[in-house]
Amino acid sequence: TFSDISEEFKLEDGQLATLARFYYHPMSNCHYVFTDTVHRYIFTSTDCGRTFVGHKLEIIPELIEFDKNQDKVFLIH
Repeated sequence: TFSDISEEFKLEDGQLATLARFYYHPMSNCHYVFTDTVHRYIFTSTDCGRTFVGHKLEIIPELIEFDKNQDKVFLIH
């Protein structure tokens, strides 16, 4: 089935994010990071995409790399 979750990707000003890429943890397939390189945001989920938390960044999130030993640790390049 398909569920429209676009409301989960709202920015502070009410716009919808422009999602560029998504990443998932190689050892924990319920941890996702979605990047918005236009508005400098990332959206994270640790519950298999049921809910997302937006984070405004100072940098453009071009690449995400997860720490394979820790579920909630990743680097933003």
